[in-house]
Amino acid sequence: MTAEIAILNKESVALAADSAVTIGESEDKIYNSANKLFALSKFHPVGIMISGSANFMGTPWETIIKEFRNQLYDESYYHLEDYANEFINFTETNKLGISEEFQSSYVEQVAWSIFAQIKREIRERTDEYISQNVKTDIDQTKKIVSKVIDEIYQTFSKRPDLDNLPDNYVKNLKKNFKKEISGAIYVFENLPERLPLNKKNENKLFELPFFILSKKIFPEKPTSEVVIAGFGDKDIFPALISYEIESRVLNKVKYNLPKENIYRMSDHSSPLIAPFAQSEMVYTFMRGIDPNLKESIENSLKTRFKQFSKEITNNLQGIKDETDAKKKRFENKLNKKVFEILEQFKGDIKEQFVDKHVSSILTSVGVLPKDELANMAEVLVHLTLFKRRVAFDQKETVGGAIDVAVISKGDGFIWIKRKHYFKPEYNPWFLKTYFKKYKRGEKNEN
Repeated sequence: MTAEIAILNKESVALAADSAVTIGESEDKIYNSANKLFALSKFHPVGIMISGSANFMGTPWETIIKEFRNQLYDESYYHLEDYANEFINFTETNKLGISEEFQSSYVEQVAWSIFAQIKREIRERTDEYISQNVKTDIDQTKKIVSKVIDEIYQTFSKRPDLDNLPDNYVKNLKKNFKKEISGAIYVFENLPERLPLNKKNENKLFELPFFILSKKIFPEKPTSEVVIAGFGDKDIFPALISYEIESRVLNKVKYNLPKENIYRMSDHSSPLIAPFAQSEMVYTFMRGIDPNLKESIENSLKTRFKQFSKEITNNLQGIKDETDAKKKRFENKLNKKVFEILEQFKGDIKEQFVDKHVSSILTSVGVLPKDELANMAEVLVHLTLFKRRVAFDQKETVGGAIDVAVISKGDGFIWIKRKHYFKPEYNPWFLKTYFKKYKRGEKNEN
């Protein structure tokens, strides 16, 4: 995990990122030396941050970013969106060390994952049926299997396709990865949990991984999140774009870029404080309350209100002696009213957040000079780092040095704080050749 922040006002962008990287599915090994913040161009005011996985389809993000930067050289674009589009295009059209074997393994992993999820759902429903009916039989198991597969199939099939898919993309997926999907289906045949599948079930199961690869179906926890911020040639004010990127199969990158993840400053827009990855401390700072605590309070109030409605229904003279159906109608009507009151309460609290906390902070951010903007970005990352360090029940998944950069139209990409894995005084050639002129396409060792 990681903690990253971007702060924008009309003059500049401040970016800050910690250095922690977790290794392994259980996140039990943590190193504090990862690079997550980079200049996307050596010559123009654009930066990029990466959170989530440090690799894309087996290739380090740092390598991909620097290869793109070398190819870009001194070329520039009118708007920040153009840089983002070119970067996505680069990840699709360049080999990047992504082998056919790795892609096959990835597709098989997608299939095993969704099939394992279906097995768990079937097992849970079967156990629930047994708890209510003492035992089950093969016919009932078949019904449960078919129902679960059909529900997931219907849900996935209705999702929209990824943008800009070639006409024959799904056909080519099936042609290239039929063996991997067919092999993964046998997860349902493994003893002692042998599950009955008919041909219709198998056909639907075969389609599911291809839905995941070709439709807008994304996990709650993104594989990698890419943040690009700065200025295009014709951008007077800074902009920020963040998108989730999941995979590349058959030269098609699967990514998610909602419209709300494109933020462009203008002469009348408010400043932006945008946290990424582990963001709870930034929200606490901005709103005056931990988001998890806020959610717990609202859930607790909802539960207490429902209990309150039931108590009134069971004790109010003239209602307590009515039929169960009439009491239930009264209780539902009362619940509807108290939930309306709860929503009004949440609205009042949100108004307090905005008036007492968010507005005053954003007003200050709007006029902060570059150095103070950088300092604020660093402090907000450090808040998350400090909490993770002192909280007994949390892993230190945020840590290490905090890299900080400021991007402005006139000065470009400026490092405020930057760690090196080496001592610069021992490597003077590195600094001397950083902006060394080289021909397009020629390998650059920096």
